[in-house]
Amino acid sequence: MNKPVLYVFLLAGASCSGDVASAPEPLCTDHVKDGNETDVDCGGSCGPCATGKRCVVGKDCADGNCQAKLCIAATCTDNIKNGSESDTDCGGSCSACGNDRSCHVSADCGSKVCQGDLCVAPSCSDGVKNAAESDIDCGGSCGGCALRKQCALGSDCAGSAACDSTTNLCRLPTSCAEILQNHPATPDGNYEIQPQGVSAPFTAVCDMTRDGGGWTLVLKANGDVTLAYSSALWTDSNLLNATDLTTQPGNAKYQGFLTVPALKLRGELDGYTFTMVAPMNGTAQTIFNGPTSITAPYPVSLGSGAKWSVQPFCQSFGINTPYQYQQARFGWTANQENDCSSNDTALGLGLGQTSKHGAGYTCLSTGCSQGGVDSGGNGLLWVK
Repeated sequence: MNKPVLYVFLLAGASCSGDVASAPEPLCTDHVKDGNETDVDCGGSCGPCATGKRCVVGKDCADGNCQAKLCIAATCTDNIKNGSESDTDCGGSCSACGNDRSCHVSADCGSKVCQGDLCVAPSCSDGVKNAAESDIDCGGSCGGCALRKQCALGSDCAGSAACDSTTNLCRLPTSCAEILQNHPATPDGNYEIQPQGVSAPFTAVCDMTRDGGGWTLVLKANGDVTLAYSSALWTDSNLLNATDLTTQPGNAKYQGFLTVPALKLRGELDGYTFTMVAPMNGTAQTIFNGPTSITAPYPVSLGSGAKWSVQPFCQSFGINTPYQYQQARFGWTANQENDCSSNDTALGLGLGQTSKHGAGYTCLSTGCSQGGVDSGGNGLLWVK
């Protein structure tokens, strides 16, 4: 009689210890979802799954984000450090990280400074253009930038420099007025300027405090004949004592007379000031080469000075006064007769014809309020 035979079959991948087989281990490359895998060959104890694969928890996914049992692609708002991020939801392809957040490269940081794998606060000496700086370590709150450095405002530029609105680079100012516009606290003094179209800069005397400030000194005259009405210096391109950069008495004609745009003119005669809106666009040279420009009457206070002596009629003030006997390049004239054909009074800058003074006071006929006067003075001509 035949005895029964016992056959034992081992499952693939199982081991036998004594007479008992152990449970199979998952293979992460067998193209089968087995073991504790959440999808084929990934998740669980295998590597993380790609976007769109099944998952149970975040660590089952390459981007650490498991939602509704599916791996979700990394975003910059998922509150997970994933993708190319250097810290949670920042760095890499996301927005820059704030200070004290993790970083790999400077671009990961809002400050553009990554030190010791941490973003650090910007400074004015970190060698990087950051924060409110207009150029590397200058502009904004970091002090003024040098010439030809980038700027957004005039205050971004050092010293008296201006910010060019076309190039956004710091450049020399075109006038004293532009200096004051960009740097309102600038004191009176001598500053380097370079008006448009001028190849080389030059130093100008600037009045930054009186009559609104921003005045450029373009000419000064004393009481002699050097700058009297008929002097060619009022209309030609020659300079005179251009290195005498003071407001002390003397005769000088500066580069600004030829190059600084003059929207307004201001004269001084022994400290008395008088202003006028320019009668045309251009420089002082353009204006004094131009026609007569007269306004009337002149200020009542004109007669209060010790040297003033004025006549009662044809009281007029302006540029290039046209009268027969006394003229002024910039100032007042008057007459004792009630017409303007023969004015005998001239006060201001550039006097002529009968009396010739670069600056002074003349009244040489009847009707003068303080009698006859023919005296030189000290005058200044400013523009802005």
